[in-house]
Amino acid sequence: MTSELSETYAAMKSFKQDRAERRRDAAQKELKDKAITFSVHNGGAHLICQFEGVFVDFWPGTGYWKCRSGKKGSGLANLIAYMHGESI
Repeated sequence: MTSELSETYAAMKSFKQDRAERRRDAAQKELKDKAITFSVHNGGAHLICQFEGVFVDFWPGTGYWKCRSGKKGSGLANLIAYMHGESI
């Protein structure tokens, strides 16, 4: 029983790590496609995006982002909308 439980947790951990990696890769591609300038930090786990003088810290693995002026949000689509001046 304990072995099954530990195997389940190990599988969940692996799944979450794979999902975060896919999100990191997809986010960088999408930002490039939308012509948003960004720099990569911490192996892609943290991106600093810049668009028209606005700097946003973005963690694509979780989708969390925070504008340096204080605005916070989640999701890549919401980040792109915010950076393009659309309401979210």
